Amino acid sequence: MTITEIISEVVTEHFDIESGLKKIAVFSEENGQEIRLIEVNEDALATGQVEPFVFAPGKELAVPIYIADVTPDEWEAICEGKIHLPEGWPREPFRIIGRGGKHERLTCTGVCQTGKG
Repeated sequence: MTITEIISEVVTEHFDIESGLKKIAVFSEENGQEIRLIEVNEDALATGQVEPFVFAPGKELAVPIYIADVTPDEWEAICEGKIHLPEGWPREPFRIIGRGGKHERLTCTGVCQTGKG
């Protein structure tokens, strides 16, 4: 399974099971060695930071997946530079996928920041 196929499967599954999920920001290249996602979820618990869970590679999964849940307010704070992305993550997502597979543009282009928060 390719990185693109894995991302597509994860996105579909997560939208199917999480009713509060509004969008998923993909922070990994399709030819990368890992998958990095931020899920903007109305049901997420606010922590004030981006804390990805790591799913290690295994029989079904060839690469590690990092998934962080943030609230819509935290997403806005990320875009405003008030909450930083994990060190080593790109400044902006490569794409944002809304419910129903609709691709969105980043509403805060050029503002997302990386570094220690």
